[in-house]
Amino acid sequence: MIFKFRIVLFIIISILSVTSCAVHNYSVKTEINPVDTTAVKPVVEPPHYLVRPSSSFDLPKWLDLSEITSNKNELFVIGISDPHLDYQTAYNQALMRTKSMTSLLVSSQIRDCKEVFSKTDDQPHQEGNAAKFTRFQIIKSQLRFNESQFQLIDSTTTKYGEKVLLMKFTYDTSNYDLNQNIETSIGVMLSEYKLRNKYQENEVFDYSYQYSSPTINESAIYKLYKVDETSEIISTVNGDTLTFKTDYFKYLLHEPSQVPEYPVKTKLYYGLWKAVLESVATQFSNYYVDQAIANQSVNDTFGYLSQSIDKQTHNLIFSGKIIHIFISENELTLQLEKENP
Repeated sequence: MIFKFRIVLFIIISILSVTSCAVHNYSVKTEINPVDTTAVKPVVEPPHYLVRPSSSFDLPKWLDLSEITSNKNELFVIGISDPHLDYQTAYNQALMRTKSMTSLLVSSQIRDCKEVFSKTDDQPHQEGNAAKFTRFQIIKSQLRFNESQFQLIDSTTTKYGEKVLLMKFTYDTSNYDLNQNIETSIGVMLSEYKLRNKYQENEVFDYSYQYSSPTINESAIYKLYKVDETSEIISTVNGDTLTFKTDYFKYLLHEPSQVPEYPVKTKLYYGLWKAVLESVATQFSNYYVDQAIANQSVNDTFGYLSQSIDKQTHNLIFSGKIIHIFISENELTLQLEKENP
């Protein structure tokens, strides 16, 4: 069922994102001299990662970003690798994801379409009420930069083998040759159905980047398929595919006295990177106020039966930063701040 649904959804997303660049995979070997504040732990191979852990992993306090003070010329960004990679591959993936996240925060173009269908049948002894909510979101960004603009501030490795990097990006480009480029694309489709007393939620989350420099060309893909509580993540790393299951990852970050009541609280069962990435993409929609470019509504009533379709589309350019990360009860809450135009 999930695979048939996946095919249909990806046809829809492909139509919506016809302007996106084609993604190619390259196998790249890069020599890196990483700076790491934690000891390198042996990589744990399957089948261990299929076993639900009995304890949580305590994340370092710097991950919440609360003690970081940045000026207008700086941006602090977090990049996280997939679990259970060897040290070199994990570091390289976290580094590339840090640059990709930087491009999203520096400037992103967001296109969003929401459609709500509802049907009400007030006829006695009839249960014809139905509702459907569908949302499509396309996010694209591009950043030209020099490696000298990035500085590693801190890093850690979780017990699941995820490499976490905190880096500082400097906007000033006056003294640099911008010889590197990264393009990031995110496609999201979310649909919710309610028919009588039945409810179903489907989600497809498709993230990719393409990176180029004078010596390296690299691309990566990260996809989530979800039907109700059944989900699957597929991540391509330099041509190799890693598939890992959900309901496995558990984390702790020094518990704050009060977590903000944000509408977006992302479960961490899928790992750190999925939670951070999806939270950023979802919260872009908080800045659609007064940005609607089209609103359409159709209503029809016949006897006991009434139907309506409401559609709204948005187009937004976003620039901003992550100012705080909270983790409580294995859920991540992320505060995003939009820069004034």
